[in-house]
Amino acid sequence: MKGFPDTLASLYTSSNYDLPLYYSFLWFLARLLGNSYLVLRGFSVIIWFGILWSFYHLALTLFKNKNAALIAATLIFFSPRFTGYALGIWEYGLYVFFSILSSWLFLKAIDSSQPKKDWFFYSLSLIAGLYTHVFFIFVLVVHSLYFLLQLNSFNSLTKKYYSISLLASLGIYSIWLTRIFTSRFTVFGWSKGSLPLEVLWQRWVTMIARLFYNFSLANPSSTPIIEYCLIILVIISFIYLGKKADKKVFTLIILLTIIPFFSLLAWDLIRGFRYTAVGRFYLPSFLGMLLAVTFLLSNGLQQRQIWAKILLILLLVFGLIAKIPYPPPATRYVGYGSNIPNAYTMINRSQKPLIISEHWLDTLPLIHTTDAKTKYLFIQSDLRVSIPSLKNQFTDIYLLNPSPSLRQYLDNQSVQLSPTENQAFWRID
Repeated sequence: MKGFPDTLASLYTSSNYDLPLYYSFLWFLARLLGNSYLVLRGFSVIIWFGILWSFYHLALTLFKNKNAALIAATLIFFSPRFTGYALGIWEYGLYVFFSILSSWLFLKAIDSSQPKKDWFFYSLSLIAGLYTHVFFIFVLVVHSLYFLLQLNSFNSLTKKYYSISLLASLGIYSIWLTRIFTSRFTVFGWSKGSLPLEVLWQRWVTMIARLFYNFSLANPSSTPIIEYCLIILVIISFIYLGKKADKKVFTLIILLTIIPFFSLLAWDLIRGFRYTAVGRFYLPSFLGMLLAVTFLLSNGLQQRQIWAKILLILLLVFGLIAKIPYPPPATRYVGYGSNIPNAYTMINRSQKPLIISEHWLDTLPLIHTTDAKTKYLFIQSDLRVSIPSLKNQFTDIYLLNPSPSLRQYLDNQSVQLSPTENQAFWRID
């Protein structure tokens, strides 16, 4: 295994947008407990419990109602979208966790009787979030806008502590921020090129519906009906929130929903990209939608409305069906742009496969889907590898995203490569 400084250097010089906190946690866990399936998935499960706990407390702080907090935690537990991101071996679960945690700590700090302690923990959550995912910056913007909109209601001490927290967080983040403004960082290459508006619209509808519903029906024509019904539910929830909720509660939830999405939408329109076609980039927006639905259901249940009971049961049934089975088979929805289904089915067909990768981070999405017979070989800094000896040990050898230098080395060794059904993999003949 590479040393920790080498891992950080690999992330810093990578052309991807990966930030170091999640992978640092994985590195230390692998160092202490090994990089087994149980260890890596166990870390994701811990994050998942953190998401449930923090979302409960965020809803409790917002709505001042334990029943509403329980409904919020239940909805996110059964949500197909958040379950998938939280239990997968990637940084999005941690991104969701720090988005929720920082929002809760922010609300707690602005009304705190122990401001130093609470603002300190809020600052830590901001720093952790900024070092988890590049788009966590939207959460920071949400808090800043909320603070500015409510500025007259805060005393001078609260203003002082918030300013210190914000500047300290950005100052510490600037260490990594320089990477974004240098040639080392490239925009997601696949995001270039616009999509037709009707295609984008359908993706948006589908992604919002995936908050509650993610399974195939015997009659595919019923799917759009269910999706649009769920869209109507979300819209009604926001209308109800605006009419019945406290102004401060409505302000935070609406900002949390619109800022991440519309920021990326503006970028799409200006630069011709398609970030908004990928829901995992603006997960905080979906958190806002869940909070709005929570408020609608909790008030309906409090007033003993039968429609609220039926709706809650229906949403929980949808979520329960979507959870069976997990991990998903290749025919089930796993998210836009994912090439994992084809990859793991292809690899698992081999009797004794080996995957060679120059970046161990690239293999994380595969570890929990490939069979135990699959072995991995990482050759980050040393390209020298004896292919003949490996051929004697494995029935199939795959290269995952080989660099030009590795392909040139293999070509010099007269090693023949052939493409596979998955564009990220090459097979050694």
